[in-house]
This record gives sequence, structure tokens and C-alpha cells, in this order.
Amino acid sequence: MKVRMNLALGLMLVSAVFTGGYASPKKDDKKSKDVVHFKDNISVLVNITTDKGPNPAMALNFAMTSLKRGNETIVWLSSEGVKLADAKARPTPVVDQLREFIRQGGLVFVSPTCAEQFKVKELVQGAEIAFPEIVFGILSEDRVRVFNW
Repeated sequence: MKVRMNLALGLMLVSAVFTGGYASPKKDDKKSKDVVHFKDNISVLVNITTDKGPNPAMALNFAMTSLKRGNETIVWLSSEGVKLADAKARPTPVVDQLREFIRQGGLVFVSPTCAEQFKVKELVQGAEIAFPEIVFGILSEDRVRVFNW
């Protein structure tokens, strides 16, 4: 049984590589020989719905990894997650993580309804309110992948 499972997984990986379903790493000769760059050819939207517990940190780690892989990466803050983008939020490791994500070129969009509900009036620099036209426009793109925390 174990041999069949390993064989099946191996065939799936080979199939993914040859059909373009897996992004193969490429060395960048212009930079350090140890730097590997990926070309996933996707956009990633990471939805964060809370400002508490381990989930926001895990989501931001995932978003930063996506950004470093060269993907257009958007963090969508909804529900209590909007508190992370509050300009008046006290500094925490997760708030700092969000600000670093922005500094590295990540996009942060905030639900206007949730911001109003949780009394977030001023956003950190680089975050912006995104109305349904923006969000649904992003979601309608074929190459967008959505992850939810």
C-alpha cells in the first residue's frame, strides 16, 4: 500500500512539472548564485479575519512568502482583522509584520464596512479601503488564488 501511495505521489509530481502545474526554481545569474527565484504566475489574496491568536501571523508569513516568490500579493483585512491596519494600533509583532509586508511591496486592502464596525478611522500608511468594485474585480481574475485565515 505504501509503495502505491509513493508511486502515485511521484507520478503526480512528475505530471505537475511537465504540465506547468509546478513552478520550477530558477537561479538568477545577476544576483547571488544561492538565490532562487520562482515564477508562479499567479496573484495571491490572503484574507485575514482576526487580530488575535496565531492566525494573523501565519497568514502574514504566507503572504510574505508569496511576495518573495514574485507573486502580486494582497492582504484583505475583514472582520476583526481590520484592527491590524489601524494607525492607532499599539505595536505588536503582528502589526509590525503587516507594516513590513507593506514596506516590501505587498498590497493591503481593508473592508470599509468592517473598518466602520470596529471604529478604525485612520489606516497605517500603505493600507487602503477597498470597496466591492476593487475586491470583486480582483476575485474575478482567473489567476487569483485566495487563502483564508
